[in-house]
Amino acid sequence: MFAARRRVHNGHVRISRRSALALAVIGLTIVPFAWVGLAPAKTSAPGSRQVGCGIERWSVKTLKDPAGRALSLSPKATMIRALRRKTVPGYLGLRRGRGVERTTFRVRAKLVEMKLEDDSDIHLVIADPARTGATMIAELPAKSCTAGATAKARTKMNRARAALIAACGAPSGSFRELDGTATVTGVGFFDQIHGQTGVAPNGIELHPVVGFSGRCR
Repeated sequence: MFAARRRVHNGHVRISRRSALALAVIGLTIVPFAWVGLAPAKTSAPGSRQVGCGIERWSVKTLKDPAGRALSLSPKATMIRALRRKTVPGYLGLRRGRGVERTTFRVRAKLVEMKLEDDSDIHLVIADPARTGATMIAELPAKSCTAGATAKARTKMNRARAALIAACGAPSGSFRELDGTATVTGVGFFDQIHGQTGVAPNGIELHPVVGFSGRCR
């Protein structure tokens, strides 16, 4: 690109100041391109907290895994307090567990609060109508984060999220209290407990939600 002027002094090669300056300029030009590969694959619109999709067990959470794609999504009626008593598997691996994580549940719930998370999910806290202190989490993924799931599953996830927003308004990056009731349908999922708001004692969630019918007052 250019011929560097070099001088030999006591057996060492010395580069002229002009050549050193040129090398420095080229280095500053190359560095931004080197960092491009480390940038997030997805970014958000200005003013939004959404930074992209999740990572940990994400294919299981969005029904993109082979077992998730094979689920019928036909719901089994139950109660939140019953789900909170489910036995936690001894090991939560990358693959979908049997039993709970391959079952779609439908519950009647009191709506407690919700928030838009950085992984684009709507984090919805729901409670047993008979025991309002008995909460658990339901998660509603964004359409942009469900590619790879079956068309049927994606449609159900998208409709459920749209129904929640229509009933209670769009969530923000901070928790907002809700007042209402709903029927929530979702696939069972065990998450690691790490201080999540509304988490059940066994870490069970409805993740993803594939059906929502209710209203906020």
